[in-house]
Amino acid sequence: GSLTITKTDAENGAALSGITYRLYNSSGAIVSDAVTDSDGKAVFSNLALGSYSYQEIAAKDGYFLDNTKYSISISSDALNVSQSRTNTPMKGSITISKVDADTKAALAGVTFRLYNSTGTQVGEAKTDASGKVAFTNLRVGNYTYQEIATLDSYVLDSTVYNAAVTSSVLNYTVTRENSPVKGSLVITKVDAESK
Repeated sequence: GSLTITKTDAENGAALSGITYRLYNSSGAIVSDAVTDSDGKAVFSNLALGSYSYQEIAAKDGYFLDNTKYSISISSDALNVSQSRTNTPMKGSITISKVDADTKAALAGVTFRLYNSTGTQVGEAKTDASGKVAFTNLRVGNYTYQEIATLDSYVLDSTVYNAAVTSSVLNYTVTRENSPVKGSLVITKVDAESK
């Protein structure tokens, strides 16, 4: 008989490749390992009749491991067993703190836009009273962010910055500065009579 496991994303149903499953026989000995393909399928074939269990031993980056042991039985009535399993994606955040370049005081009301790795805008927000803006519920991946509006008395920082949410650093934090706009005062001193 055979066991086919179909692995998908718990939120969007997309097939997940590169996930390793291990199959055990009824005495707990390892039978073999299988890795999900581009269709999200891991197949164990040529299985003798009997009881088995299987477990995910390596998840795809950006997903939580499901280490539950699931039991199945290969019998003459059920030679080819199919099971569907899901993985929950990891979620993180990008928090930007905005401060005055000279005094390091927090700046409220500075607007940022966040883009994903394909350049699609995924968020826009203003810094709060503590000078912070947080983009939350972000999947693991690469992002860019850019300041698009600042306070009247500050110079806009239009640099496009990179940020990454990873399985090891789910909550990315950074501090950026704004330089205050500065001018000059020129005083010309002359003789009262001759100028």
